[in-house]
Amino acid sequence: MDNMAYLNQISASNRPAKTSSGPFPFSPKIMIGLGAAIGAIILIIIIGSIFGGDKNSEQTLVQKLNLRSENLSRTIEEYNRDVKSSKLRSMGSSLRTVLNEASSRTSAILEEDFSSKKTDKKVEESEATYIEEVNTALEDAKLNGLLDRVFVREMTYQIGILMSMESNISNKTKKSDLKDFLSGSYSNLENLYSEFSEYSDETT
Repeated sequence: MDNMAYLNQISASNRPAKTSSGPFPFSPKIMIGLGAAIGAIILIIIIGSIFGGDKNSEQTLVQKLNLRSENLSRTIEEYNRDVKSSKLRSMGSSLRTVLNEASSRTSAILEEDFSSKKTDKKVEESEATYIEEVNTALEDAKLNGLLDRVFVREMTYQIGILMSMESNISNKTKKSDLKDFLSGSYSNLENLYSEFSEYSDETT
């Protein structure tokens, strides 16, 4: 039963036995009210789609990838030296190299392809909050003598997130230079993801 039929049934059950002889079950005032309500809902949906789409625009996604890569690189620089395992430190250094390349390339792409030198303030605030949570987890682990375990787990997770971000941008963009960069970066991250995952399996 569709919505109109359902409304008609409710209306019919609440009407007295004698009904008006008009062709419509609703009065003109009710029909006008329903039309206005439906119009308002449609308008809200359209506005939501416009602003929702802007939040996930290609430029915004590249800005997020740029900041995420830059911030994670700094985090690795800060905590990697306190990691006990030399193998894990080497993996952290390799990841930092990939992140630095991603940060550098996305900065250039934003300026050349999007004519954008400034990052959206909301993106900056969101990424600042995100990396603060990562840093807090690592700092707590360091103080409790669990840095190696938490570091490998956290970096495995972060690499997976970065791969998802790059895949999403690659599916959206038609820019050849951006696609080429993402293809190479994704491949490097995929290799590192395997290394971190294997290390994690070996130590658990």
